[in-house]
Amino acid sequence: MFNYNILSLVQKIAKDYPDKVVSLDSILNYVKNDLKMAIPDKEKLVNEYVKTKSQFNLVTVGKLTKKLIAICDNDGIKLPNKFKTSLMNNSKNHELIDLDKFGNINKHPNKTGGISVKFTLDNLIKNGLPKPVTYKELDYRVKDYLNYVVTDDQPNVANYVHKEDQQIDKFIELISEIAIQIPDKKASRNTLLSLLKGNHAQNKLLLCSILLDAHMMAARDFRLFNEDDVAFTNKYPKQKKALDKMIDDDLIMNLNGYENKANDKTNFDMREFVKVPECVTYNELLHKLINNRIKK
Repeated sequence: MFNYNILSLVQKIAKDYPDKVVSLDSILNYVKNDLKMAIPDKEKLVNEYVKTKSQFNLVTVGKLTKKLIAICDNDGIKLPNKFKTSLMNNSKNHELIDLDKFGNINKHPNKTGGISVKFTLDNLIKNGLPKPVTYKELDYRVKDYLNYVVTDDQPNVANYVHKEDQQIDKFIELISEIAIQIPDKKASRNTLLSLLKGNHAQNKLLLCSILLDAHMMAARDFRLFNEDDVAFTNKYPKQKKALDKMIDDDLIMNLNGYENKANDKTNFDMREFVKVPECVTYNELLHKLINNRIKK
């Protein structure tokens, strides 16, 4: 069955149609007309599309306009006729707007689960609605996400990764060749990425998932958990310096004993990092990956 990986599809479409506006219909049409593939499970594709909208803070033009009209009507705000007509004409538009792109929009908590943004209405009336996001623009955000993905939710990582047993076995085979030559050398994330075939951005996420399965993580990925933890930095400057050194050296950390499981999610507590994790050698990496495969 076709692997519905929306992030990968976005990158494909961006290469062929960079200026096309993002929408579910355009993705479905691309799969059908350009990839020449049937869609055996449309619901699965739609679910990933919805998940991706949430991940990148995207909203359809139609939903945005309806929300604006409802807010103004409830608060008794009289909109200029031209602007209100424009909103109403767009109420069925399914193209996506990137809410993170605009300085006049600020996120705020929303208990109702609706659109969690705060608009500067005068600015919208003056300049009109934001232009829908193109695949080229979204592709930039996708690559940024894959470069700096937060991986504290392992099931969520798996949603964006297609791991084939054959691919992982080949990966382990290549590591074994390295381990024979330099068993005691500390494993490097960049070297491991070079062993994976295919899309480089996707491979970053794939590697992260493979390592997490075996209780390891690249220091460069780990830093995202607590990059704003000023309290830890101030209280444990030596530990912070040691973590920064591992990041600079692009090393892989052994996280056995550091994970906390909660609701099927893998979490890490910086308070546990008073003792900084050890980095794994290629020999240790090989054995951890092999042991994990055997357990499965």
